[in-house]
Amino acid sequence: MSLYEYVGERIRTLRNEYGEGKGISQELLGKALNVTANTVSRWETATYQPSLKDLDKMGRFFGVSILQFFPSE
Repeated sequence: MSLYEYVGERIRTLRNEYGEGKGISQELLGKALNVTANTVSRWETATYQPSLKDLDKMGRFFGVSILQFFPSE
């Protein structure tokens, strides 16, 4: 698995677990981050790579450290 695939999986997992496991849609996450749902989808599939600024926004939204988006090794 590439780094970008790992990041995409983390985004998907955090999005699906958000709100005590209820999850939120790509559209709602996109609105919260001021990007399109299509962009969120492309991050999750590793078609696009989120910038550090994007990852920082996501970390703040989900209440996690930016380090949560990277493998521990």
